[in-house]
Amino acid sequence: MFVSRRRFDALREELAQLEAERDEERQARRRLVADLREAHDSLQQITDHDGRLTALLQTTQRDQGAEVVRLEGRLERLVRGCVRYRNQLDDRDRVIARLTVQLMGAMGYSRDELAVLGLVEPSGGSEPGLEVVS
Repeated sequence: MFVSRRRFDALREELAQLEAERDEERQARRRLVADLREAHDSLQQITDHDGRLTALLQTTQRDQGAEVVRLEGRLERLVRGCVRYRNQLDDRDRVIARLTVQLMGAMGYSRDELAVLGLVEPSGGSEPGLEVVS
């Protein structure tokens, strides 16, 4: 089977064109494989970074929760201390008021005079000294 020169040249040209297309496709495939590897590496780095950030977030939330519990305990102790000090001040005010009435009574102030000063209730018993206006 003989092939004419023109037909041979046409087939050779077609073969060269097919080889060029094949080479271009191989290069495109290599670029695609390289791009896929790069994308995979980037995705792996992002996944690793996300894991570290998630662990850091969990640690921060846990530490924050512990800090909130600690601060709530301190606040509760402070409130109890304030209530205790307020009660002590009220007790001291009552003692001071009682001593003031007794002192004023010992100095000769009458019950009416103590009532005018606001140290005792206007009405009451005959003995000044134990009824204090608070």
